[in-house]
Amino acid sequence: MLLAERDHELSVLRRLFRASADLDQIAIISGPVGSGKTALLHEFVDEAREKGALLLTAGQSRGDEAMTCGVLQQLLDCAATDTATQDAFDCLLCKLADSFTQAPVPSPSELSPALRAISEKLVTISAERPLVLIIDDLQFADSPSLHSIPHLLRRMSGRPLMLVLVDQGLTPSPQAETLDKLSFRARATRIALAPLSEAGVGQMVAAELGGSVERPELVSRFYDASGGSPLLVKALIDDYRISSKVGIDNDPAQHMSGSSFVNAALSCLRRCGPAYLSVASAIAILGKYSALNLISSILGLEVEEVSVLVRELTISGLLWQGTFRSPGITAAVLQTLPHRQRAKMHRDAALLLWRDTGDAGRAADHLIRSGNVPEAQWELQALHKSAQDALNEAKYRRAAQLLEAAGEISSGSGESGHTTAELTRVTWQIDPILGCAHVPDLIEAFWRGDLTVGHASELVGYLLWDGKHSLAEEIIRHLDQRSQSFSAREQATFRLCKTRLSSFWPGIIEPSCAASLAEQGVSSVTEPWQAQAAQALARILRGIPLDGTCTEPEQLLRTTQVDLATMQALCCLLYMEKNERVEHWCELLLHKHTDLEARTWRAMLSSIRATAAVRRGDLTTAMHAARSALEEISEKSWGGAVAHPRSSLLLAAVRLGHRAEAERIVQRSVPEDAFHCRSGLHYLHARGHYFLGMSQPQAALADFETCGDLIRGWGMDRPSLVPWRTDLAEAHLLMGNRSTAARLADAQLECDRGGSPRTSGVALRVLAASGEPRERVARSEQAVDMLRRSGDQFEYARAIAELAQAYRAAGDARRARRASSTARQIAARGQFLSFLPEESDGIQPAEPPAEPVADHSIDRLTEQERRVLTLAARGHSNREIAKRLFVTISTVEQHLTNSYRKLNIKSRVDIPLSI
Repeated sequence: MLLAERDHELSVLRRLFRASADLDQIAIISGPVGSGKTALLHEFVDEAREKGALLLTAGQSRGDEAMTCGVLQQLLDCAATDTATQDAFDCLLCKLADSFTQAPVPSPSELSPALRAISEKLVTISAERPLVLIIDDLQFADSPSLHSIPHLLRRMSGRPLMLVLVDQGLTPSPQAETLDKLSFRARATRIALAPLSEAGVGQMVAAELGGSVERPELVSRFYDASGGSPLLVKALIDDYRISSKVGIDNDPAQHMSGSSFVNAALSCLRRCGPAYLSVASAIAILGKYSALNLISSILGLEVEEVSVLVRELTISGLLWQGTFRSPGITAAVLQTLPHRQRAKMHRDAALLLWRDTGDAGRAADHLIRSGNVPEAQWELQALHKSAQDALNEAKYRRAAQLLEAAGEISSGSGESGHTTAELTRVTWQIDPILGCAHVPDLIEAFWRGDLTVGHASELVGYLLWDGKHSLAEEIIRHLDQRSQSFSAREQATFRLCKTRLSSFWPGIIEPSCAASLAEQGVSSVTEPWQAQAAQALARILRGIPLDGTCTEPEQLLRTTQVDLATMQALCCLLYMEKNERVEHWCELLLHKHTDLEARTWRAMLSSIRATAAVRRGDLTTAMHAARSALEEISEKSWGGAVAHPRSSLLLAAVRLGHRAEAERIVQRSVPEDAFHCRSGLHYLHARGHYFLGMSQPQAALADFETCGDLIRGWGMDRPSLVPWRTDLAEAHLLMGNRSTAARLADAQLECDRGGSPRTSGVALRVLAASGEPRERVARSEQAVDMLRRSGDQFEYARAIAELAQAYRAAGDARRARRASSTARQIAARGQFLSFLPEESDGIQPAEPPAEPVADHSIDRLTEQERRVLTLAARGHSNREIAKRLFVTISTVEQHLTNSYRKLNIKSRVDIPLSI
């Protein structure tokens, strides 16, 4: 091995060797395992041999401490030149050993005869040659040898003599204490080997891999991984060289887990001794949280002793800031531990962390890693608390893992119901299929009486999602019967459950009861935002105004995590026709929670976004969002609620003219229980429009009538939910039943009086198409104005196209062409051009078209008026124009009024094509 950064140490040994000709010299080379002591010693030995020195060497290993006079035996074996001399040395060593057998520390007079004879023979053998005695791994030397060597050296004083002792420099051993008491040690020269610097590591890399190659990153990573230990650096280089030969990508990080490096690290630990290996095992168990007090408690050692051991392992290059420099070493150390010992250490660590620090997360980690079934109550508490902490950080998979471990403890006890309910809730949010797997256990726990009212209420939701309506109704009846004995909090929790059910599965709660729940509200629950979101949605679906008892939906979205209340708040905005805000919040939450492990919520966010996008006429976004919803979780996971994303996907496909895809969607059956939940209404609405597009008005009529029956039966007859009357009107219009269509459109307008511009605008469009010809233009213009304000680009374009037809029928070809052009521009931008009726030029105008607006009239517009008018002609609403031009809506309205006056026109459909 290259002697990097050891020139000074080697020069000290050379100087001492020269000085030994006049006065005996002692050198003590110390340094941790792997610091290059042996390499330095070999270099010095080679030089001393070349200069004629007689070298007597002894190398020790663990266990040699018990061999009486073992070091002396090795030294004298090197000096024996023939059999007779060897026999003489053996005889003298036997006498010396007998002295130590009779007394642990014999007197000098007892040792003198044997030592004098040994020294005389050594003098004779060495003649005039320098004598160099070398003892490697001094920490393993036997006490009799160490006690005898000082006496031997005094008897050889005056001869060229040098003693080299090599020590690890770790914790003081009994042998080192013996040497400290000897007077000759005061003359010793200590040579401490420090770890290599980064430049020293660079020297080794250059020497081993080629000095002409620049590898600054490699050198830096090797230095960080080895701590400057030459042994570890050499192992890293070996792993690098091997991986290069077999063509593996030479990322420096991978060599920190290479076999050479890991084996070298384990070798260092074993050579340090059992105490060091024990500390290393505790550090591997505890990981980056290996505090000294925890290590000492696990191993039963004093903190001061652990501190010394950790410091020396750090000097050896194995540790940095209390943990292993490489995860490869950690894994290797753990593998050396027997399974039972490793499991016990993990469990001990868990108990210490829970008892002394209250750190539930780390305690739970150790309980899981122990691989044993937990037994004690404190373990259950730690796992539950850690699971809750994980949920607070949106780490759903970790929470599920912890609750599964807790379930093994609580199995068969009164806690099992609570643990199973929590596990079901967490796994359901990850994927409903995972959650529903635990439902049978929850059902058993309910009938045993082990579930709280809150957990029983959640069970009802799981059953409904999974299509088990009869069992869900049975549990609700059972809870109703027990409700008189509920505490105030339990009653509030049960009311919250029924309020939620009345919005998602309306058929399971009586309409009168649902309306009463929406009116009264819910209070006294642990999470008030859950109750506020549930009540707000229940009110909106039943046409009950939001009052001071209800928090605004957007306020709820600002203050809650992504959970059921989030979905309810978004649905509130959806049915309040605030579709832009729905898309804004869905995009924001999906972007914020890109890596959200609760895929159920991500799927629902995408589905709600798709519905809002359809209602804004952004059909490509709607298709993308609906597909994302069906990819986040499988259709089987969606259960009956799959009708919701499918409805958006179907309606978007129909309007975009993707007939083949729409047909595939319709051919795939929807679970029957879909029509027990609100999502079924959306699907019936979408499928009915598919049938209209396929010229199957009878099939469409059936779906729309079913929709109307359900929505009225549930007491949720809100046009913003599903405008079923207008849908029926369109079906009757296609069948030629103009009077029925007009009556239904009028009824829809009456229901939506003062409500949504979108549903009112569509109803006016249908009324115009089905009513008297003389009223068609006026009603169509009303529809266009309404739908322009609604933000629904699809219905807006469709209304303008039908206005164009009304103009043609009235003989106003100029305005018809302008309206048709505007409609087609909007449709082309939204990619639903194929949905608009074909243009017809066959109708002759009743009178000559009016003269086009002169160019000088357009020139009268200001630059800002031209910008506003251009955007208006392209179909943008006043709000969108204001947002694009960074002005207020009132400013936009003022510019439009001025522009209309200057151009002598009445509305945006009259805007000249030259604009």
